Amino acid sequence: MLDQNKVDIKMISLFQLTKLDGLKASLSQRGQIDFSFVHRGERKPLMSMPVLLFEQLEPIEIRGSIERCLMRYYEINGKKLRVNTSGWTKDPFSSQN
Repeated sequence: MLDQNKVDIKMISLFQLTKLDGLKASLSQRGQIDFSFVHRGERKPLMSMPVLLFEQLEPIEIRGSIERCLMRYYEINGKKLRVNTSGWTKDPFSSQN
């Protein structure tokens, strides 16, 4: 069963890693996490992944998948939307920052 609290924490972490406009994740009836974003004023589908995979991946790995889909389907260089993490410690989400 998908723990909503864990999903929320993972998405908040993901929001801290990318400046992608309107990034959204929702649970589909197929047991998938569907990602979408806003492009030129319209909500566009981005990618889907099984819930089990979503739970296993770290936010930075999900960001990588999002960036690959942005390039493949929309010819958008997602790396340009990365948040600068150069001043962060090894774990950017730890309480030591």
